[in-house]
Amino acid sequence: MASEFIKLSYFERVMKKSWILGVGMLPPILLLVSLLTYSFDYEYYLDHYSKNGIPSKFSESREQINGITRELISFISTGRGDISWFSQREQLHLIDVMKLFRTAQVVLIALVLVFVACSLYYISSLSSIFYYGGITTFAVLLLFSLIFLNFNASFYAFHLLSFSNDLWLLSATDKLILLFPEAFFRGIFLHIVRLTFVLGVISIVLGKFMAVKEQKNE
Repeated sequence: MASEFIKLSYFERVMKKSWILGVGMLPPILLLVSLLTYSFDYEYYLDHYSKNGIPSKFSESREQINGITRELISFISTGRGDISWFSQREQLHLIDVMKLFRTAQVVLIALVLVFVACSLYYISSLSSIFYYGGITTFAVLLLFSLIFLNFNASFYAFHLLSFSNDLWLLSATDKLILLFPEAFFRGIFLHIVRLTFVLGVISIVLGKFMAVKEQKNE
């Protein structure tokens, strides 16, 4: 009886940890999905160009700038793309950016695998993982949104933490700065927050739906 109690207690502890881990994995997964979605969204870049008159800053035509942008997105997302239009310093920085996105992609895959494993292990209460994962996402978003209160300082700190060199310190006349002023990053930040919020709502609704279905099957 004592050994059975010990085994049961151990099983319950593992189950609880799996549930907590599953709930904890959801917010970073949703944030990373949102980040990668908009970072590689060609239409968002074109919308930014149109709203901020970006093509007028260059001698190249709008079509040429759009083509350069396609190559840029291809490079930072896959490592394959022509970035020769940019200066050598900018190219070196873009290599760092590409590596950062590659790390984000690997981390996302790892988090999804852990989430799936935890969900399968705690499949009897999968609905609660989605529901409380969505609630936790809102809490994380609230903290994440504080960045916007002092965006410049947060953006600067992000670069210090993310890059081991100063290649990101570009001049106001560099092509990357002209293409992507602060407004671009503020906009993409807001889009990431909005999409993550929507995904969090979907997670909560899915959790509620699954819970109702589970009750009907009991």
